[in-house]
Amino acid sequence: MINFAKQQFADLAKFLKHPSEKPSINQSTSFKVKTFLLFFVFEIVIINAIGPLMDIVTQWFNVDVGSHKILELLNNSSYLVLFFSVAVFAPLVEEFIFRFPLRYRRNYLLLFFVSIIKFTRLVKPLTLHRFFYKNWHKFYGFVFYLSAILFGAVHLQNFSNWRNLFFILPILVMPQFILGIFLGYLRVKFGIWWAVMLHAIHNFVLVTFAFVLMTGAFPFSKVNYQKYSVEFGQTKSFVNFNDNHCYFTNDSVSMKKMTIKKVFQNVIDKKVLEVKLGSDTLSNCRIDLCFVSRDSSIIAKKAILNALCRKYNLVTRDTTICTNVLSLVVTDTSKLNKSNSDSLDCNYKSSLNTLDLRFTSLKELVKVLDDSYPDVYFQKVIADSTLYNFQIEGSTFEKKRQYLKNVYGIEFISREDSIKAVNIVVNDIE
Repeated sequence: MINFAKQQFADLAKFLKHPSEKPSINQSTSFKVKTFLLFFVFEIVIINAIGPLMDIVTQWFNVDVGSHKILELLNNSSYLVLFFSVAVFAPLVEEFIFRFPLRYRRNYLLLFFVSIIKFTRLVKPLTLHRFFYKNWHKFYGFVFYLSAILFGAVHLQNFSNWRNLFFILPILVMPQFILGIFLGYLRVKFGIWWAVMLHAIHNFVLVTFAFVLMTGAFPFSKVNYQKYSVEFGQTKSFVNFNDNHCYFTNDSVSMKKMTIKKVFQNVIDKKVLEVKLGSDTLSNCRIDLCFVSRDSSIIAKKAILNALCRKYNLVTRDTTICTNVLSLVVTDTSKLNKSNSDSLDCNYKSSLNTLDLRFTSLKELVKVLDDSYPDVYFQKVIADSTLYNFQIEGSTFEKKRQYLKNVYGIEFISREDSIKAVNIVVNDIE
C-alpha cells in the first residue's frame, strides 16, 4: 500500500506540474477505488490542518470573518434538508459547472462558441477545430487551475463578512482550492462521477461532524423540583458559535450555545471574574439551558444558579475589585424613545457584529454588554419599567459604544470605582 501511495502521489505531482486531459491508463474498478480512498483521506487531513492556520491569521490581524453559512444551515434546517443540500445537490451542480468542462469534448460552452463561429462561415470548420483543439491543450494548465480558483472563489460567500477581508481571501478559500485540485484530477483521470462522489463524501463527513458537535455530544438531562424544572444540555465547543442567545420571560428562561461563564453571568447580578471547573470537558462545552417555573414566587435567576451549582458541584465566592467602571448616561432622550417597546418580555441574539435586543430595559442592556465583553466593567443601572428595542452594530465594544451614542443617545462615562464581583469554583467540601 505504501508503494501504491507513493506512485499515486508521484503521478499527481507530475500532473500538477503539467496538467493534461489524458485519462488514466489503468481504468480497473479496484485501482479507481484505492486511488479515490487515498486522495479522500489525504485531502481531509490537509484541509483540517489548514483550520489552525486560518485561526492564527484571523487572530493575528484581528479580523472578523463573520458567521459561516454552514452554521446558519445547521441552525435553521433539519439534518435531512442539510444532507440533501450539501451532500447531493451542491456536489452535482458544482461538479457539472467546474469539473465537467475539463474535457474538450464535454466543454459545451466552448463548443457552443465554436458552433456560432461555424454558423457565420467566416472560418472553415476543420481549421476552426484545429485552432481550438491545439490551444486547448496548450493552455490546459491554465484552464485546470482556473477552475479550481473559481471553485474556491464561489465559496467566499460562505463567510458573511468576506467583502471586508480582501487581504486574507486566499487563506479563507484555500481548503476549497485544494479540494478543487483533487476533484479536477479525479475528473480527468477517472471521469466526472468520481469527482461527484469525492465531493459528496467530503461534504457529508464535514457537515455530519459539525452537526454532531452542534447538536451535542452529551444528552440533555432534566432536573425536576417541586416548583420548577431545569433542563441542561452540553455541546462541544470546537466550532465558532455566533448565534448564542438568551430569552427571559415571566415564567421561563432559555439559553442556547453559551459558555458556562456566560450562563453564570446571566443569572448573577455581580461580575463573574473567573470560572474554575474541575473538568476540561465542561470547559470545552457550550451550555443549552431551559428553565420553567410552576410558581410565580420563584426567582428564576436564583433557582437556575442553585441548579447549576448542584449539577456541576460548584460554589460562588464574593470579592471586590477596584477598576475603571463605565456608567450609562442617556444624553438624548428623543433618540432613545424612538426605540421604545410595549412588550413585557426581554430577549436578545448576539453575533460577532451585532447585538439584537428586543423588549429590553437599560438594565438588561448593560447586563448583555457586561456578558459580551468580560474585560469591560459596568456600573449597575437602576431598574425601570421602560422597555426598548436595540440593534447595535459594531465588531468591537468601542464601535458598539459609539453606535449607541450616535443612534440611541446613550453614552458610557468612565470613572474609577470598586465593584462587587464573584468567582465560581469547584466545591471541595464533600
